[in-house]
Amino acid sequence: MKNKYLQDHSRTKKILKVIGFTALPLGGILGVVGLIDFFEGFSPSGGNFSNPYHFPEPEGPDLFYLIFIGMALVFIGLACLSYAYMGKVARYTSSEMAPVVKDTANYLIDGTKNEVAGLVSKIKNNLLICPYCGDSNDLDSIYCDACGNKITKKCLCGQENNADSKYCKKCGREL
Repeated sequence: MKNKYLQDHSRTKKILKVIGFTALPLGGILGVVGLIDFFEGFSPSGGNFSNPYHFPEPEGPDLFYLIFIGMALVFIGLACLSYAYMGKVARYTSSEMAPVVKDTANYLIDGTKNEVAGLVSKIKNNLLICPYCGDSNDLDSIYCDACGNKITKKCLCGQENNADSKYCKKCGREL
């Protein structure tokens, strides 16, 4: 059973594109007409030009409101177009980002791969790790094969603990 929200909405996209490509230029034209009227409304027009000291009163803008209608139409047009092309933009963005994410992940994995593999093999093989040099030793080792430091501490209760332990793992006494 297909999910109705995951279907291709080609009809909806087509309607959004028609609305967007209609509203956007119409809003732009109305905005320009409103701006022209605004600036022409405050400039002197007509009158007696033979008298340089006589300036007629400006009439004021008549179609100034078209700027606001134009801005609303431009917003509606841009919103419709952004929703109509959202899938294409998202696919393009993900195709550009995927190689970067892949390269970053590979870089991080390459940097830690050997350390993780070594740790896993040490855990699998039940080896004792020296807290001083990090070398692997057998479980029954008391001293490190590489550096000679003592790997285990013996508690008063007789329990062997790791050299870096502060408390006994059997009785909890401070070592």
